[in-house]
Amino acid sequence: MLLICAVSFFGCGESKQTKVEGELPAVDSSEVIKQDTTASVSELAEAQMDENPIMEIWDAYIKSDYCDITGDTKKARTQIVREGANVASLKLDEANAPLDIPEGEEFLPPTVTETFACYPLSAGGCLVLWYYDGSEWGRKIFAVFSYKDKELTRLKNSFPPFADFVDSNYSSDWDSLAKLSGTEVVYFKQDCWPTKFDAEGFGMTEGGMEETWYKFDGKGFVKK
Repeated sequence: MLLICAVSFFGCGESKQTKVEGELPAVDSSEVIKQDTTASVSELAEAQMDENPIMEIWDAYIKSDYCDITGDTKKARTQIVREGANVASLKLDEANAPLDIPEGEEFLPPTVTETFACYPLSAGGCLVLWYYDGSEWGRKIFAVFSYKDKELTRLKNSFPPFADFVDSNYSSDWDSLAKLSGTEVVYFKQDCWPTKFDAEGFGMTEGGMEETWYKFDGKGFVKK
């Protein structure tokens, strides 16, 4: 009798375990597809970022007559920071030379920042924005370039419609710094500056109070 009970006990336990396993939720195939799709989208975004010519534009700039970087330009190239799919910036010291910060130093000395942002033109090539932020010395300079067939060309009188932010009484001493040619650049007022560059366009502010957005439409920038 004892043997029969033991066999019955294990038999009941096995039956119960089988039942529990049978009640486990089935795998949601739609969720698996969703995860695979998300991964694919992420990989596509990374691929598109890699294809964006923003770093090529920096290389073309460094090799061009427009470049105002002093000192070791190869070192400067290694310090360029990509800030988005179409935006990259470089911090330089007050002499426009690559930064040389001692190890362990927590605070940067006064610096200038040069930023490039590029936008694909519907007709081919890219429209490129360049912003030089030397706020410590009162210099905020803006230019527009075209980039096509590996050639970077600064354009004249091709600025977005942001006249309200432009300083018409700028110091001509700055021209030699940026290797300028009159109508190829504008200077922003002391209390005006770009707030952000991204794939959609860029923003401007006066005194940090409000943001005016300029959206790229495939041909140029439209004030929103």
